[in-house]
Amino acid sequence: MLSKDFIVKANAISQKDAHLRLAEYKKTKSLSSKKENYPIEEMKSFWPEGTYFDVAHIEGLYGELDGKLLIIFRGTDGVKGMIHNFMWRKRRTSFLNDKKIRIANGFHRDYSTIRDFIIDVVNKSNNKDVVVHGHSKGGVLAALCALDIVSNTTDKNVEAFSIGMLRTGNKHFADYFDKKLPNYINIDYGSDFWSQLAPRWLGFHHVGKRIHLGPKRKWGFGRRKDHHWDVYHNALKEHLTDEMLKEDK
Repeated sequence: MLSKDFIVKANAISQKDAHLRLAEYKKTKSLSSKKENYPIEEMKSFWPEGTYFDVAHIEGLYGELDGKLLIIFRGTDGVKGMIHNFMWRKRRTSFLNDKKIRIANGFHRDYSTIRDFIIDVVNKSNNKDVVVHGHSKGGVLAALCALDIVSNTTDKNVEAFSIGMLRTGNKHFADYFDKKLPNYINIDYGSDFWSQLAPRWLGFHHVGKRIHLGPKRKWGFGRRKDHHWDVYHNALKEHLTDEMLKEDK
C-alpha cells in the first residue's frame, strides 16, 4: 500500500516536470515540447536518479525513489495528443486477451507508442517494486502500463496512482483492472472537468480506489483550474491522509 509520504514525493517530481515544460512552452511559443529542449540537468538537480524519456511525444521520467522504480507519465502534449483524448471509439487492447475488454482508441494509440520502451525499462530494472504515476492523460497511461505489467510479467510488485485521470475503458475493462490492481489510487479534485471524460453515457468507467479531495463536486459543472498540477499537489499535501488510502473501495 502506498503511503501519503511517497505519493506526495512522487507527485512533487511530476509537478517539477510540469513547471519545466510550462517554462519551455513560454520560451519557445510551441504547443508541443521538444526532447532537445528539455532541461535535464535542472531536473536531475531535483531528482538525481531521474531519467527523461520522449518516445514520439509520449513523455515522462523514470528512476529510483525510496527503493522503488518510479515511472511518471506526462499529460497531454501538443495538438495530436489532444485529438487522441477525444478518440472515444472503443477497441480491444493489444496486450490483453479478453475480447470483451475495450478501451478508447486514442489512449490505445498513445500507450502502444510507448509500450515497448517502457516494458523494456521495467524488465531491465533491478527493482522488484514498481510504482507508476501520471496526471490527466498521463494517469491513463500509468493505468494501462501498470495493468500491462501485472498481466504480462511475474516478478514485479506493482502499485500505481493517478490524479485527474480520464475514464479509459468499458465496464469489462474496469472490472478486470480492479481485480488485477485492487489498490490502484485514482484521485480527483473539486469539479475537475477532465476527470469526467470520457463520458459515462458512452459506456466508460473509472477504475481503482477513487479518492475525492477539495470542494464537493458540482455535477454538470466542470472547472479547468481544478485540473491544474499545483492545485492537485497542494491538495495531496493538505488533505490526503494515510487513512484515506487504507479505506476500502
